[in-house]
Amino acid sequence: MRSESDILIEISTSGTSQVHYSSEASSSQSLPELEKSILLQPIPTQPDSKAPRHDASLSKLLLRRLQQAHTTAPHNERSITQMADTKIFDLYHWDHVIQESGDGGKVVVCRSKSAAEGERKEFVMKMRAKQEAKSSGYEEHFRKSLQKMLNLPSHPGVMALHEVLEDSKYYYTVMEKADGGPLFQSLLTEYSDGVIPATVIKRLIRQILEGLGHLHRHGMLHRDIKPDNIVVHKGVAMLIDFDHVDADWDPAKPKHQDFFVGTVRFSAPEAFNGYFSQQSDLYSVGVLLYLLMSGTTPRDDSVLFCETKVGTDRWGDTVYKNLKQAPGVDWQCDPWPTSPACADLCRRLLRFYPDARPESVEDALAHWWLTDETAA
Repeated sequence: MRSESDILIEISTSGTSQVHYSSEASSSQSLPELEKSILLQPIPTQPDSKAPRHDASLSKLLLRRLQQAHTTAPHNERSITQMADTKIFDLYHWDHVIQESGDGGKVVVCRSKSAAEGERKEFVMKMRAKQEAKSSGYEEHFRKSLQKMLNLPSHPGVMALHEVLEDSKYYYTVMEKADGGPLFQSLLTEYSDGVIPATVIKRLIRQILEGLGHLHRHGMLHRDIKPDNIVVHKGVAMLIDFDHVDADWDPAKPKHQDFFVGTVRFSAPEAFNGYFSQQSDLYSVGVLLYLLMSGTTPRDDSVLFCETKVGTDRWGDTVYKNLKQAPGVDWQCDPWPTSPACADLCRRLLRFYPDARPESVEDALAHWWLTDETAA
């Protein structure tokens, strides 16, 4: 699996970005993590036989799925489909495994067995063990997040869930496979020489912010914005991977949690102490912008990674203090001196205190670097 640490982005003196993989580019949509994987209980492998089982339980499940899709329920609400005795192999077939285990569970590229012959539409399925969610005290929150994402109004910047199924051991989250693949793979495909125009980076950041704003307007925080969780589909950057979404976010009622979620290199300082808001999501966008423009993340790993065990209270306090005491972000490296408008937005997004960052996505989108196509 490839992660952000395998990517080198170089900036030319003209302000364009050069993106290179340190190894052969992946041809599939992937969801790697930078952090230590959480090993889940073994996930069943597919039987050798690829033929679907035509039994009574399968017929009942297919009928139930059709009824859910076509029956008018209050507010047309979709819900997680109970599979009872039916197996996931009866519904989907896959040959390509993207991720065998880790945060989020097993991830595969699959096709529906109920699709018409010749239809080759591909989906990405994530399999998450219920026992892992229960043992971490996260299952209720996880179910609520899935339920809300199933009923989220569509938006070009957010990859919709095709369906969510469950059996006694796993949750199966299915979404359409992005035709452009992961963000950096898409950029390399379009710009084979590795040179990315600044105008393209501007368009990508605008699209990402618009997708993020859609989540915020519907009472959700993403809490894990990073390159691995962005794909390109039909030419548009889209947010994916909603495992860490806060589905109950209310800007009028800030709350604190006693655990950390997200990815260390892309998380806001206050997130390490359990505080999340729209400003913490915006900070993550700032890290992404800094990475795209300068080829590196704004904070040195020596500040973010310490000997204290990741996820403990002491660890969060230590990282927060390290960030507060560390030297400021380098704004003298290439291309910031020649990109003042972009640098101004990035500075605002990366401010240490959340109250000093843009108040909302709409506030960030109104910045002159994003509204003026000629601004550098």
